[in-house]
Amino acid sequence: MVHLLAKGGFSRIARSLKCGSPSILAFHGLREDDDNALLDNSVHTKRSAFQLTCRHLAQNYQVLPLQQIVDHLKEGAALPKRSVAITFDDGYESNFQLAYPILQEFSLPATIFLTSGFLDRTERLWFHRLECALLASPLKLLTLGHTKLPLNSRRSRGKALSVLSAHLKSLPPEELTIALEEIETRLDCSSSNPPPVLNAMSWDQARTMRDSGLIDFGAHTHRHFILGHCTTEMAQFEITQSRDRITTELGAAPKLFAYPNGQPGDYRAETERLLGDAGFQAAVTMSPGFAKPGCNLLTLPRYGAPESVRETEATVSGTFETLKEWRQAFAA
Repeated sequence: MVHLLAKGGFSRIARSLKCGSPSILAFHGLREDDDNALLDNSVHTKRSAFQLTCRHLAQNYQVLPLQQIVDHLKEGAALPKRSVAITFDDGYESNFQLAYPILQEFSLPATIFLTSGFLDRTERLWFHRLECALLASPLKLLTLGHTKLPLNSRRSRGKALSVLSAHLKSLPPEELTIALEEIETRLDCSSSNPPPVLNAMSWDQARTMRDSGLIDFGAHTHRHFILGHCTTEMAQFEITQSRDRITTELGAAPKLFAYPNGQPGDYRAETERLLGDAGFQAAVTMSPGFAKPGCNLLTLPRYGAPESVRETEATVSGTFETLKEWRQAFAA
């Protein structure tokens, strides 16, 4: 379907309809093409796929720093046609080792949203702990209350990861921490070492990218807790601690923020207020869509990482968005 839309010229039509509305792409980590160490490799884009995406964007689109797009939206100024922003969440070392050389190759700017405790090496991200425990557990079956999850194959462990992640995401941070510790105990694997693909970048690596002028940095909380599930006090800590650590290490207060998980319900009006009070100008979600003039700068839409050039084109051209709008119009 994606191939037919792109090849059939529909993307050119969609591109003209979305002229002046920028798209924002969200990546996380990268991995070598033969690195399949994780149960869920989807968050870590293959290096070759990212390189092809960057080549396509460099040849066909205007890739701008996200801050520049935010400034234009805030001022109501017109943006260049085919504007796109590239972003990364969390702060993986692969952003430096694999993505940064490719971005340099094509002179493409990007924004990396840092989970400060991850870079500080003081916080193991809860979803990393869960995946590592499932990878290393000697069990063939995990029993949690009335729930029984087979672990007798890599595929079944991947399904268990999906089920448990969805459950943990629904919990407030205090309950999540308790539930995760119970899962680790049941899995008999609470201190498993993470695969290298999950390594955090260092602050020195962040400073090297900052000094290039090609990469800028935003905040992504301190411990990657979902802010919509946090108390006001905890949400404020996650926001300000991340801001303050980035300010200390990189020499400037971040103005851009990315919500962990980023779906509706993962942030609230109160969260937006806390961000404004902390000096943030804009925040990105994981709700798909184009950033339109007059939109709320604290709930900017983003598209997930495309896995191919055709998917990249269908995404940033507005093909997917236009089809959705047409379906809604015909259904009305």
